[in-house]
Amino acid sequence: YTFLVYEQEDEDDEVEDLYQALVLAKQSFPEIQAVSSGAILSTYQRVRIENVCCRLQLTSLSYLWRMDSQHALLQRMLNDGMEAILVK
Repeated sequence: YTFLVYEQEDEDDEVEDLYQALVLAKQSFPEIQAVSSGAILSTYQRVRIENVCCRLQLTSLSYLWRMDSQHALLQRMLNDGMEAILVK
């Protein structure tokens, strides 16, 4: 874990939406033990996800965290045949 701290600013914070979704998921699937996220370089994003996980006694998994440079990671994804659709 990091020394950065996430503090809930208000109920409209998107992290609180994630919290509520995971509460429902845990109710439906009580065997859930962890959450995997695609955090790559954003400490801000990772800390917020870790905060939600801690509050729900879940393990936060960030397998891509600082794994490679963004360029190298993107190239690996393309080489593996990953397709993406950007929606605005």
